[in-house]
Amino acid sequence: QFTFTVFPTDTYVDMNGKYVKLSEVYGRYGLETLLNKVYAMTGVMIDNYAVVSMEGFPALVDALGGISFNVPCDMNYVDRAGGIDINLKAGLQRLDGDGVLDVLMFREYQNGGSREKTTAELIKRFIITFISITNYNRAPAVFAELEAIVDTDFTLDEFKNNIDVIFKYAYNNRELHVTTKIITIGNEELTVVDEPATCDTFSDYKRIYN
Repeated sequence: QFTFTVFPTDTYVDMNGKYVKLSEVYGRYGLETLLNKVYAMTGVMIDNYAVVSMEGFPALVDALGGISFNVPCDMNYVDRAGGIDINLKAGLQRLDGDGVLDVLMFREYQNGGSREKTTAELIKRFIITFISITNYNRAPAVFAELEAIVDTDFTLDEFKNNIDVIFKYAYNNRELHVTTKIITIGNEELTVVDEPATCDTFSDYKRIYN
């Protein structure tokens, strides 16, 4: 089964006594350090990875012919200088790559919504669309397209050899949440990942569902 975890990008993590935003670890320290940090936070060894930029994700969506997505709220935002013009209505709709990019770039959430939640839902819809039975026959060709966009160690040959297993995966709406805590450094309060508590969450899950 697919189980999702979203790591809030503005959350800080301890990097050898120095607190760094999680979103900055990849750029500052590299992929291997990020994978090791995820392992330290969760106790889960990363077997394979896929890295895609926000700008690259719409191309993945176009490779699938778009995705059906429930836009959580009206999204209206204009930044002429930045070339941004977002105008989406709330509700279920078919989004192409440009529409997905608009959703990813929108930040003006209210009433408990957040960019992180919406991004997680978009990724879920992408996976569900990719593993739908209608995409089974053309999945290898789509994966070959994705290889040009995504930085991953999962090769096309590995995908072909495991395609039946991949398409048998069941989707559930289960998410594991990262535990955070507030610490004070000088006059600044930081939200940081509580690594022992987060590890406990993942350990409990593995014990129940393995």
